Amino acid sequence: MTDGLANFFIFLGRFHHLFNHFPIALILLIFFIEFASRFEVFRKLKPAITPLLLLGTISASFASLLGFILYQAGGYEGDLVELHMWLGIALSVMILLTYLIRVVKISIEDDIKNIIYLSLLTITAGTVVIAGHQGGSLGHGKGYLTEFMPRSLKSIAGVSSTKTSENMTVINVNEAIVFSDIIEPIFQNRCLTCHKTSNDKGGLSLESPNEIQMGGDAGNSIIPGNSAMSEIVKRIILPLDDENRMPKGKSPLSEDQIQLIAWWIDEGASFDKKIKELNVSENIQSILKKVTANSVPEDEHPLVTIPALDTILVKELQDSGFHIWRIAQNSDLLRIVYVKFGDSKFTNEDLIRLKPLLNNIAWLDIGGSQITDEGMVHLSTFNKLERIHLENTGITDNAIESLVSLKELRYLNLHGTNISDASLETIAQIKSLKSLYIWNTNVTAKGISQLEKKRPDLNIESGLTISARKLSPLDSIDL
Repeated sequence: MTDGLANFFIFLGRFHHLFNHFPIALILLIFFIEFASRFEVFRKLKPAITPLLLLGTISASFASLLGFILYQAGGYEGDLVELHMWLGIALSVMILLTYLIRVVKISIEDDIKNIIYLSLLTITAGTVVIAGHQGGSLGHGKGYLTEFMPRSLKSIAGVSSTKTSENMTVINVNEAIVFSDIIEPIFQNRCLTCHKTSNDKGGLSLESPNEIQMGGDAGNSIIPGNSAMSEIVKRIILPLDDENRMPKGKSPLSEDQIQLIAWWIDEGASFDKKIKELNVSENIQSILKKVTANSVPEDEHPLVTIPALDTILVKELQDSGFHIWRIAQNSDLLRIVYVKFGDSKFTNEDLIRLKPLLNNIAWLDIGGSQITDEGMVHLSTFNKLERIHLENTGITDNAIESLVSLKELRYLNLHGTNISDASLETIAQIKSLKSLYIWNTNVTAKGISQLEKKRPDLNIESGLTISARKLSPLDSIDL
């Protein structure tokens, strides 16, 4: 088969995800009408059953065919996929038999024929529920529907409770196993929905050490001793609007989680070593304190709903491309990320729109925006800012002066901008700054060297690297 033909079949097969909802809805509707029509109020619906059965038979068969094409095209493997495929085929056969038993005249008593028909319809409805659930498990991970089921319902339904990272605590930090006690809970809570044995998107499963070491379609997920070149780290630090950023469609990993994963990889990515056996920087120590018995690193950031804020403004910001989270529970400090939609871009006027929140914004990501040097003047009044993403904007050396007044600023990303060595002189004055990203700019090695002499405490990244050993604490952000 040629590549062009193979790609066409993949293209065709992916319509299974769109088309399969139609027969599911039809079959459940037929089941409802069949039994509801036995009551006077719904009796007029009964004539619709036969044409709906025919339509359901055709659509179920077509959806099964598309699913089979998608399965044959590759990219889906495992017992769960095969079970889903055979359930889909069985469903197509069952609804066909149901339709035939209803419309074909056969020489059996009407009562017996009706019992067979109702039995087949009931089995068909049950099959579509099971097949639909299996399909959902393929897309969202096994146990997707029951993951957050109340314990009382789990007990009734016979569903086992699994321990998630929210429940896991570390009593003795030094004796903790780095992978099983620190890293694995992050993977379980943030990654396994899409990257587990039964649902290894991109060919990658993070469910066991062996699978992690095997990597995925993009190659090795981790390179022990080198977090910068490890695919997993590359993906979790991409911009929010990058289609390859992970976790896809969810809030990004917190800064603490990123640093812990990078630290674990830089220290050799051992699956059995204890924390006391590794090199632990002051920064990592401060993060590890948050996973003692009284605290767990926060990894979900619910959208803000703060009565003290202008909720109309917040809603307008969300509708125009902003993602807004609290940076910690019970905190009024906000994390705001601008995500581009189509040709929309963040401009100076948008920054002015944020000024009513200037005492609430601790993290602002407007990378890739159209902000200018003139607009940066307004940024100087955002006195709670601790992190700013200005990468890939058109700002120049003239804009950096506006940042000197920000006494809480700890992280500054300027890669892909037009700054030069002149900006480094100004940046040296920002005493609170701990991390600076300036690759792909006009700064020189000489300028960087001079800045390092003035600010030996400043972590300077002049290339695409991330090292948990070098990053400094961001204690007040507590993500």
